[in-house]
Amino acid sequence: MTSHFRKNVNTLADTIAANQDQPIENVHRIMVEIRLAFEKLKVGTGTDNDFDKVAAAVNVGMIRAEQIDPAAEETMLRGVQALASCDAIKAKHKRYGFTGPDLISMADALDLYEQILQLSTPRKMMDAVAEMAKRIRKGHVMKAAA
Repeated sequence: MTSHFRKNVNTLADTIAANQDQPIENVHRIMVEIRLAFEKLKVGTGTDNDFDKVAAAVNVGMIRAEQIDPAAEETMLRGVQALASCDAIKAKHKRYGFTGPDLISMADALDLYEQILQLSTPRKMMDAVAEMAKRIRKGHVMKAAA
C-alpha cells in the first residue's frame, strides 16, 4: 500500500495545486502575453498567433463568465463580437484592426478576463479550456456581424 501511495504523490499534489488559488505570478505572466498580443492587433502588426492568443483568452473568459454572472457574460460576449469584427477587418484589409467601440469592448473583456483568472482556480480555468475546445469541435464559433 505504501508503494501505491508513493506512485501517486505527484497526482495528489497536482490535484491539490489545481484547486488552490491561481498564483499571482501566473496571472501576470499570462496577462502580459495577452495584452502584448492585443496591442499588436490594435496597431495592425498582429499575427494570426497574436489573434489566437487573445481569442483563446476571451473565449475561455466567456465560458467562465457564463458560470459567474450575466453581466460578466455580456462583457465577454461584447469582447467575442469585437474579435469577430477584428477577424473580418483582417479578411478585408489583410491586417488586424478594431473599430473604436470594439477597442472599448476588448479592453473591458481583457480586464474582466484578468479578474476571472485571478479569482479562478487553475482547475476551473482548465475546465473552461476543455469546454472551449468542445464547443469549437461542435462548430460553435462567433461570426462577424454583417
